[in-house]
Amino acid sequence: MEDFAMGFSSLENLNQLILNIYDRNLPVHTRISNFFRDIAPFIYFDRASIMIFYKDEVGDYRKQTSFTINWNKPLLRKYDAHYCKLDDTLAPLDRPEPTIIKSSSFFNEALRMQTEYWQGYLAPNNADYEITANLQLSMDKKYRANLSFTRGKEAGDFNDYHMRLTRLFQPHLSRMVKEYISTSYDEDSLYGTGEYNCVGYCILDDNCQVVKRNGIFDRLNTSINNQLLNKIVCLCINLNQSSEAAETLNYEYKFEDNPLFLELSRTPANLDGSKMQYSCLVYDLSRFFDITIRQTKEKYQLSDREYEILIRILHGKKHEEIASELYLSVPTVKKYVATIYSKLDITNQKQIFNKLNLFNDI
Repeated sequence: MEDFAMGFSSLENLNQLILNIYDRNLPVHTRISNFFRDIAPFIYFDRASIMIFYKDEVGDYRKQTSFTINWNKPLLRKYDAHYCKLDDTLAPLDRPEPTIIKSSSFFNEALRMQTEYWQGYLAPNNADYEITANLQLSMDKKYRANLSFTRGKEAGDFNDYHMRLTRLFQPHLSRMVKEYISTSYDEDSLYGTGEYNCVGYCILDDNCQVVKRNGIFDRLNTSINNQLLNKIVCLCINLNQSSEAAETLNYEYKFEDNPLFLELSRTPANLDGSKMQYSCLVYDLSRFFDITIRQTKEKYQLSDREYEILIRILHGKKHEEIASELYLSVPTVKKYVATIYSKLDITNQKQIFNKLNLFNDI
């Protein structure tokens, strides 16, 4: 404890810093901000963060949310969009046992300086030296969390004293973040959306950081290479810059090249201290379409072949295209179409949408 005695005037100060982490009268983001403020005299840093991650369906790391000091919004968006999956500290820290990395001794610095992550993100942002620690969460869950301190060359490298201090607070911060995740990311009970197959849901804080979302949102976002989340963040920024900043605003958006439709709303900050947040519902319109067509098949007793042809008609394909895809003659396709019209009690293609109420459903 000799090193700690040099940094803390008394054992009471050390205990108080730990106790503050468990102060449930304060929200987690306030406790983390207070921790970084109180630890700064003992671990000098230019930037600090606690970040929560998950792995997507292809095994890439994605940031769920973050609590940061001196990492501005443009840098965070750049990290989210591209550099998160290049972050070379995430894989070695993805383990159940407590692990702390000092970048200068863990990595081959000469090789690391050749990487895109170093050249494009760390070096330009004065993050030459870093201490990163994993925060222990249940490994059967999908989330991971890391604590990070960074600083530039002019401040010099971190030392063993800083490593020991980080190790001291590691289990306490782990418990706090684990509690935060258990109460914030309950996907199955997230406004009842966890069980549905076509509705994604997410909540973003006033910094446009995702704080809640369900598994359907993850699936839809991954299916279009993170474009969904990127678009939502852009829309949040646009709403925040609106002249009606004090009002509750809503926005609807339909992607042009995929069947996703989203509804975004902004709730302004209240006098009770709650901050502004954004809520977004994402609908997979193809799911609505598929369900409607399957119900039509059952209701009107369409054969499998008639069902295949109806789907292609609704996609605007001509008889010749349908014949080519299904290896049928054009006259045969026309006979099937006539049978479909008869079963649906319609006389032309334009009546199909009204018959199936597709406009109302979508």
